Amino acid sequence: MQVGSQMAPMKLRSTSYADSVAAAFSAAAKAARSDVFGADNDCWLPKNHQDDARLPFLGYVGANFCPGGGVLMAINPGGGSDKYKKTAEDRRLCPALQRLQDSSSQMAAVAAGEVFQNYMEVLPTWNLFPFRTKGDAKPHVKALNFSWEKIVSPLLSVLKPSQIIALGKKAGDVLQKYGTQGWELVTVPRTNGDSYISPEAQIVLDALAKGR
Repeated sequence: MQVGSQMAPMKLRSTSYADSVAAAFSAAAKAARSDVFGADNDCWLPKNHQDDARLPFLGYVGANFCPGGGVLMAINPGGGSDKYKKTAEDRRLCPALQRLQDSSSQMAAVAAGEVFQNYMEVLPTWNLFPFRTKGDAKPHVKALNFSWEKIVSPLLSVLKPSQIIALGKKAGDVLQKYGTQGWELVTVPRTNGDSYISPEAQIVLDALAKGR
């Protein structure tokens, strides 16, 4: 399949690279929540919007991304609170994620392009753990390990970033544990609710801006 026309807005440098990215996202989307959590699955399932919580929020690849670019990475997606209300973004994204999860190899590029269409243009933003958790809690170690080995690491191997920017100390600590594997790791500290930028975070952001 010619991905260049099917995978808009992803303006990748070559059809073979775009094919690889689409195939990797399609494969990652097929990870089942029950495989990740094992017997503890129901204990971690949010109270509300459980069908959405069974979908892996993998992240996206922006239109201008190419090998050697940067990846933003948080610890896990929000939306697990008992008070969480479904957003307009959820109503667009979750059906697209379902179609990506169900996609055949022939339709992977179309399905991945539909997911990417909902996001920004430049940097991929991912979660180290792609499933929503009850109360937005950090997943247990076994679940994180499964996610890294079966979902996140294979995607990074295809994208080949040169830098990962961890959004928060939790994400940074987990990435440090798994090793940098050839990329630079930068951790941006977060504040409670992300309501402001701390002085420590501002120092890191200023350094990143100077390095561009």
